[in-house]
Amino acid sequence: MVLIECPHCEEHIELEDDAVGLFSCPHCEGEFEWGEETPSSNVMNEYASMSHDHFLSHPATRITVGSTVATVFGAMGIFTGILPLLGGLFFSELGLGSLGGFLILTGLFFFAIGGFGIFVGVKIAQGKLWALVTSFVLSVLLTLIQIVGWLFSEDGCAEYDFWTGECVETYSAPFPILGFLLFVTLAGSIGTLLFHPAGRYQFD
Repeated sequence: MVLIECPHCEEHIELEDDAVGLFSCPHCEGEFEWGEETPSSNVMNEYASMSHDHFLSHPATRITVGSTVATVFGAMGIFTGILPLLGGLFFSELGLGSLGGFLILTGLFFFAIGGFGIFVGVKIAQGKLWALVTSFVLSVLLTLIQIVGWLFSEDGCAEYDFWTGECVETYSAPFPILGFLLFVTLAGSIGTLLFHPAGRYQFD
């Protein structure tokens, strides 16, 4: 402890040895400053602040993640929507208008999802927090869909009995390792930006 004299009322006040900052006198409630920060701590704080600010102002990370999100979701929407769309046009030509119309609407729905994914990716690159949260939720859901779809998939038939038409040998569906790794990696990258302070403050 250190004993000092209040500059206002001249009463004695006890402070800690390493006390630094603005204090209020318990006798007259007058405010006064005491102590100084060491030069080394000031230099380190300034250096840390400069490094942190430089990282926050650098847009390369969010642009990279945003471009990846736009590419993945855009490609997924196109490739999942093109087959139903072509199938719908084919069945419409055969006179099956109801089935063809349903498939066309399904294809357009997947195209819309892909377009929304591209829009979200662009907004991530622009630093929008809602887009980052949306893409993280979608990536996690798609990862879970990969796992649940594999767990509840039915076994395929490897060999049929020609005479009875029954399946005599089955096989389990392979785990969708590529899709799983894709969406896990995407969710991890987005989650790093979302939950790490240095990445989180790039977004508003």
